Amino acid sequence: MITEIVLFRLPDGMSRQDAIAKYRLSIPTWQANPDLIRKAFLFDENTRRGGAVYHWKSIEAAKLGHGPDFQKRIQSTFGSQPEFQYFETPIILDNTTKQVVDEAASNICATSPQAKATAKKVGKEPLVWEAEPSIAIHHAQDHVAAVTAGSYHVSATVDLVNGREVAGHSVAFKPKDTDHKQWQYLGSATTVEEAKAIAEAHYAKALKTEA
Repeated sequence: MITEIVLFRLPDGMSRQDAIAKYRLSIPTWQANPDLIRKAFLFDENTRRGGAVYHWKSIEAAKLGHGPDFQKRIQSTFGSQPEFQYFETPIILDNTTKQVVDEAASNICATSPQAKATAKKVGKEPLVWEAEPSIAIHHAQDHVAAVTAGSYHVSATVDLVNGREVAGHSVAFKPKDTDHKQWQYLGSATTVEEAKAIAEAHYAKALKTEA
């Protein structure tokens, strides 16, 4: 993964409210970019700078997303040229979802405290997610978490929305010793984290039933 910091000067007289309003106009464009993982918009009144911090799947995706057209939009909207910084991002800690994404690991563990507590109560292991190449989408990853009764699957998807390809993730539970026709569809989400949360909610409910 790549972290990109983009900064640009704000014009004199542009208020915080004005800058944020312009930021909001760009949200649909960034939501439709399948290579963008997340984006945090920035504003600093003291230095009169705006910008954003981006998490991308690759450096190529970052540079493609911020090519000449993007730079022209910043110049036209804010009257300045953006500056770019790039950093490799080997680990991401997300306290809102209680997740650690570590490139050194072959899996991504994402188990909520509630699911962990319930699992411990009934003597079961919490969900442990393993990443594997997607069977449907090139350069994407699916995620699988095996449990006694079967396995949870978060699969990469691409949907066509308003003429644009939008990446997402479907969530399903596969009971043990069954084929695809008997999989239980649990829902879909935009991000891997949201998709795993759906699976974990289902798992926690199942554990409570066993308890």
